[in-house]
Parts: sequence; structure tokens; C-alpha cells
Amino acid sequence: MALVVVGGAWASGSGSGSALRAAGRPLGLGLGLVRWCSRGPEPGPFLPARVAVLAKTTRFQFEQQRGGGGERDEAMRQRLATTGSSYCGLLERHHNHSTNIQHLLDCLRYS
Repeated sequence: MALVVVGGAWASGSGSGSALRAAGRPLGLGLGLVRWCSRGPEPGPFLPARVAVLAKTTRFQFEQQRGGGGERDEAMRQRLATTGSSYCGLLERHHNHSTNIQHLLDCLRYS
């Protein structure tokens, strides 16, 4: 999940490709998304001057911090196995989240 702040409005979207939304309406960010406007004629292209993207801490990052940050991968695997969590699953979701955040930043930067 990422939170995008654009000139006082906010938009949120999950990394799974859901449309970004501002106040419940889809918000086009040069990503090929539909842009709705509340009233009036169709506006021009969406070209924000400033954007802040806040990314959440993934569970993988949380578990790394919880282990003291210097914990080796094997020790973290064993600790997660005792709680029934999958190290590989958490790492895969972390990489997926990081890739999607980077894609969002690239789209905002180069649109």
C-alpha cells in the first residue's frame, strides 16, 4: 500500500494494481488510469508540481527490525518458522511491494 499526497489531496492504492483514488474517485497519474472530475468539462493532463509518496513498512522489514537488524537470514528463517511464518513468502511480498513502489515513483517522475 502506498499513500500519494498531491497538493493536499490524497490517493491510495495497493501494489496489486488497484486504481489510485482521491476522495473515493479514481485519480489519473499518467499511468493510463481513468480520471474523473467532480464537475465541469474534462480537465487537461494531470501534472502535479509536488508529490509525496509514503510507503508502509512491510512485514519482512518489521521482522528484520524486530530481530535487531544484524540478524542473519538463517536465524531469521528459524525465528519465523517457530511462529508459523514463511521467510520466503514474506521476502517475495516485500520484493513485490518494493517493485510496485519504484514503478509508481518512476511513473510520477517521468509522466
